[in-house]
Amino acid sequence: MKLNELDHEARINLASEKVRKLVDHVRHVIDLHKSNQIISYSPKLSDQIPKSYAAHAFNLFQDGLLRYEVIRICAVWDSARKDDLELESIPTLIMLIDDEAIQTQLIKKIASNRLNRPAPRLMGEPIDFAVAETFKAVFARDAAKDSAKFSRFLKSAFFHSKKIEESEQLVALRNFRNKHLAHSLANTREELRGPIALPHYGYERYLLFRSIMILDWLYLCICDTSYDWKESLKIAQNNAESLWNGCAFNVFR
Repeated sequence: MKLNELDHEARINLASEKVRKLVDHVRHVIDLHKSNQIISYSPKLSDQIPKSYAAHAFNLFQDGLLRYEVIRICAVWDSARKDDLELESIPTLIMLIDDEAIQTQLIKKIASNRLNRPAPRLMGEPIDFAVAETFKAVFARDAAKDSAKFSRFLKSAFFHSKKIEESEQLVALRNFRNKHLAHSLANTREELRGPIALPHYGYERYLLFRSIMILDWLYLCICDTSYDWKESLKIAQNNAESLWNGCAFNVFR
């Protein structure tokens, strides 16, 4: 599937599919991240491992799970390709709606949803004309207010997505992923063009929370609905702590 083969409606429909799948992908990264905060960034487990052969196996376990988080968060930022729309990434999502007419259509749909809400009824009874007119005025005000707000969200999503794609965090992590995790390369294409800095611990956290921020804006603007990221983070934290804080190692020296 290629970008130039799709009309505006098809691009919006595809963007709607991809943004929902991206929410699921990022939820998975959140789960990984919360476990890695205990496994790799705290002494909760590592302090239980004495000097022993077991330390080698623990280091492998620790390193493997952190590397998997790096792989998954980099996949969220895989570069968009106009001749291949199969990637479920934020850059692909941005490319699909990177058209003024499409963005106008999205905002008009949001306004229409506000304007065409049914007026509430007390005990199911019909409301009189004066009350109905009051609700129409309220809905019109909400439509104008939300249209302006969502337009700002789109601009913010585009602006911050570009900054992330150019950021030292993504460039370093992506190069590390390509060189050491996805492939075994002496040099990546990027390194042949110039030196690439090594990633630092914490880069994956930076990308995760920027991804949540941008995806929240895009989900709202494309699907006119929201996702409770705070609750997802809370659940992932609770799940990770329930396992790893109760985990004890009995190591043979």
